[in-house]
Amino acid sequence: MNNKLIGNRINTVLANQNKKQKELAKELGVKDNIVSYWCSGTRMPNTEQIVKIAKLLGVSADYLLGLADCQNSDQSIEGIHKKTALSERAIIQLTDRPKQLNLIGEIHEPDIDVLNCLIESNIFWVVIRNVRLMVEASDSVTNELFNMNKDSLVLKGYAIKDYFRNNAVNYFAILIDEIRRTRGYD
Repeated sequence: MNNKLIGNRINTVLANQNKKQKELAKELGVKDNIVSYWCSGTRMPNTEQIVKIAKLLGVSADYLLGLADCQNSDQSIEGIHKKTALSERAIIQLTDRPKQLNLIGEIHEPDIDVLNCLIESNIFWVVIRNVRLMVEASDSVTNELFNMNKDSLVLKGYAIKDYFRNNAVNYFAILIDEIRRTRGYD
């Protein structure tokens, strides 16, 4: 087992939660320097301590041990992450957010259906690539105009950048509109 990895993971979670090593030590009933040793990788917590740390920090013991990439103890999220390479946050957003929004009436069944169609379509990754290329092109054009350092060209550069970015958004909007139309939502 890698002491440094466990220490890095504890440090990461503490930082994400704005929590100090001292606070964790107090909650665990150990001296401050013990947690400091763990976090620096000098020592490693025992199995019982790892389980306690995981519970106190709201992460899985597997994450602390480096056996999982997701902090969440929900094994289904880890499975989705491994299969799709989506981040833990993206998975939670996709799985929890629609339920939350539906409760307040902001999302409807057709919206979920359109999202499914979009992701399921063969063109999905082509769309993602094209949007990325449009954004990269806008950045490239703007940078070239900045390098020329002509005030009027720089202003045109911002206009061109906006044009490319708006095209990227429009590209997605057209695809979504087409899905809604073919599914009979409009």
